[in-house]
Amino acid sequence: MADNIANTLSSNRAWADIVCYVEIPANDVQACKEFYAAIFPSWVFTASTLPLRQWNFTDPDGLFGAITQAQPGYWHELNAMISMAGEAMVATISQCVESIDKVKLKVEEHGGEARSAKELAADGYYYMLFKDPEGNRFYVYEKSGQ
Repeated sequence: MADNIANTLSSNRAWADIVCYVEIPANDVQACKEFYAAIFPSWVFTASTLPLRQWNFTDPDGLFGAITQAQPGYWHELNAMISMAGEAMVATISQCVESIDKVKLKVEEHGGEARSAKELAADGYYYMLFKDPEGNRFYVYEKSGQ
């Protein structure tokens, strides 16, 4: 990749075996960038110089990614995939947050929607599934007891 992923990793994270890059497809990349900037304010966005990668983003813990222009036919192919509970079987972004309830309000305010109830996982975290205005799924996790 032309953008140097190694430079985005914070010094407290090991290089091996971590998720380091996420790509979010969008028809309206500017609106999608504004959505994620509102939901995850720790993400820092910069304009990309690479074709079809419109916005790069990083967070303080080393996640690196891009919001990209969806290619013609992408959504048709996605809709044709095997689905589960009305959602396409694709990779899903998961982000730790301080408050799921606050994220839920932001998501709905910015055109996204909750796709599940807030549930307690066996590992002691609460989680909730959302969908962004482009149709991409993502989970947020919160420590229980907050």
